[in-house]
Amino acid sequence: MVAPPRRFDVELDEAADGLTVRFEGENVDRADIYTDGRPRTSVNLTDGTTSAAVPGAGAPGEVRVEGFAAGQPVAVRIFRRDQQGRLIPLSAFLQ
Repeated sequence: MVAPPRRFDVELDEAADGLTVRFEGENVDRADIYTDGRPRTSVNLTDGTTSAAVPGAGAPGEVRVEGFAAGQPVAVRIFRRDQQGRLIPLSAFLQ
């Protein structure tokens, strides 16, 4: 059996009031968000677009977002802060 095609696009928005993560995806039903290696929140996803505020994120040096389908890890997005202070995409993995 062939796995359904997946999409897991992640964008970060940093503002004075905190960090927001925007998801655009398909066949990924949950995302776990970590900042600087610490778990912050889990978000239930639906196909299409979803946004979530990340409580207690502060100004992290790294943000890791793990995507799951039926409880199994299927995607990872990692962002790290560059020398200008921006969180930039570093790596992506989609299974």
